[in-house]
Amino acid sequence: MHNKRFPGRGIVTILTVLIMCFSLNAVEKAGVLDDNLLNKAHQNGFVPVILSLRVPGIEYLTADCIRYSRRKMDPGDFHRSMEADLRLETAIRNVSEEILFHLGSSDWEIHHTFSTLPVLALRVNAETLEQLAQLHQVAAITEDRLMRIPEYQANASLPQEASSPQMADAVELVRADSAWASGYTGAGEYVAILDSGIRRSHEAFQGKAVVEQCYSLKADCPNGQREMSGPGAAHMYAPQYYGYDHGTHVSGIATGNNGGSFRGIAPDANLIHIQVFSRFSAAECNSSEPCVMSYNSDQLKALEFVFSRRNQLRIAAVSMSLGGGEYDNAAACDIDNPNVKHAIDNLRAAGIPTVISAGNDSLCNGLSAPACISSAIAIGATTKNDQEASFSNFHPQMLDFFAPGQSIRSATGGSNSSYQYWGGTSMAAPMVAGGFAIFRQYSREVPVHELVTALEYSGRSVVTKCQTGVEKPRINVGEALMSLMSIAPPVNIQGSQSFNQSMLHTEYINTLTWNANPLNDDKNVVAYRVYQIIDNEMTHLAEVDAATFSYRHRRVAKRTEVKYAFTSVDGEGEESGPSIFVLEFGVEQ
Repeated sequence: MHNKRFPGRGIVTILTVLIMCFSLNAVEKAGVLDDNLLNKAHQNGFVPVILSLRVPGIEYLTADCIRYSRRKMDPGDFHRSMEADLRLETAIRNVSEEILFHLGSSDWEIHHTFSTLPVLALRVNAETLEQLAQLHQVAAITEDRLMRIPEYQANASLPQEASSPQMADAVELVRADSAWASGYTGAGEYVAILDSGIRRSHEAFQGKAVVEQCYSLKADCPNGQREMSGPGAAHMYAPQYYGYDHGTHVSGIATGNNGGSFRGIAPDANLIHIQVFSRFSAAECNSSEPCVMSYNSDQLKALEFVFSRRNQLRIAAVSMSLGGGEYDNAAACDIDNPNVKHAIDNLRAAGIPTVISAGNDSLCNGLSAPACISSAIAIGATTKNDQEASFSNFHPQMLDFFAPGQSIRSATGGSNSSYQYWGGTSMAAPMVAGGFAIFRQYSREVPVHELVTALEYSGRSVVTKCQTGVEKPRINVGEALMSLMSIAPPVNIQGSQSFNQSMLHTEYINTLTWNANPLNDDKNVVAYRVYQIIDNEMTHLAEVDAATFSYRHRRVAKRTEVKYAFTSVDGEGEESGPSIFVLEFGVEQ
């Protein structure tokens, strides 16, 4: 019996496997490149794109960087942090260079390179697009999309109506003033605003440290380039562009302080203002006036810039008041915006939340991007009456908080002392970002999710205007801060001056009184401590038992302002943060 041999069978099998491999590769690559994007490249000649890169070990390298993002680090950790960042940057650069080498002399132009995000922004034609789709280093290709500033309501002046809060009214609504009274004003912290630039010379920003940066794909930075750092980099555009001073108004809400009647949520916080918008003609804006719009890649560069400064500056939060599109679930939003999500995830893991306006389209079951991203903190707007603003977008799962956002008075670009009442979720988002600056001044160690939980449980429930009956919390910064404290300082501090006169001299006495903090009802408060603050140093004056709510500071100067601090002490000796009180004269206490 002879076995028959079929020498062609092995060849057929190999060919079949090869065909299947090529077919699977073609299917895989078809998912990398969208036909609509390719068609757009054919029609327009070129298209701006963002490449998602396959970087070996990216998860480990990123985790190593974030490991050295603790808000308190040992001296040696700073060096190790720089080394970890360099390893990540090198890995991303190597893959980017491999891609560009493969493209050779194809028609392409670099828009942005990155050091902590596995992405590369290019301008390419259709042929180069198809070539990119075949490279194993390229995981996905997406269009570098434009986003607008959400349309907002602007009024130079408004009557004092119940539904139209000024900045001071909004501060009172969210109880930021009670945080100030405890000494928490955001001092030492930075809020990063990604917006349309700032009028740096405005009185609301005098005395602040303002870090300026610009990213503009159209090379509209003040130096005529796509990137600029340093003073003047985030300067706003000319007034003919719609939204030119949007960033000034937003920055004022978060951290403004003119030394008088105008104070933002975190009036002593500093600013990182990153200009991420470019100028467009009226025709490009589909409008009667020119406008500013922002490319995704410019936003990614800005988010990466914030991450790169995480160990150099005390960055409390990022605020973004921009957006586009409509999403009814976070999963789809994450899939469509993977690179922005990656950047937001990095920041959040480093202890920096990204707060984003929900949009002004009156949606009842959707948010704009990037607010819809699952790791972002999405903010809707309310009126002074704690009702959802008519324009505010809503989604029962994706929206996180409400904040005042109707008729908010803040700084504008008209002059160094100009203010206007504006309305929009753009006004609500920086209120939350300012709140995070207050929280971070209290503690640099509390994880972001615990800060979010504190806001959830302390906020006032607002029922949506949509026919769902769902409630979301309107933030209460003061109560959220107190809930983070294991013990809270006393409240309702008052003071007055009296004197004792004798034959030889007159003694002036400051009498100080206070009340127990209701948040300490279940705490074992055993004492209160009184301090005088001189040159930012707290000097201990007295300790009184918990049944005593007054102290007489003797032998003080006549009618001279004195700054005091008051703390609570529990049975284990733990001391609260301070409540600050300034005894002034000629001012009603």
